[in-house]
Amino acid sequence: MSYIQIKHISVKRGTIFIPDYSSKNRKDGTVTIPDKVLKLMIELDIFRYPDNYYLFSDKMRPGSGRRSNNGNISINFCN
Repeated sequence: MSYIQIKHISVKRGTIFIPDYSSKNRKDGTVTIPDKVLKLMIELDIFRYPDNYYLFSDKMRPGSGRRSNNGNISINFCN
């Protein structure tokens, strides 16, 4: 999840592209985003960030630096 960038998300198709270097099986893949999650991302204005920003960076918000996978991820976009 830490490798997902804004450019990997398609609002039009409602999908996230998972690059091979980020997937468990080392193969590219595409997953569907539930409508409720996509709507929340739009409401939180996630797509105003540049395409090269990572979805999860400092404070679990989009940013230019990738958040490392430390096993202690807690998502709270409302703070």
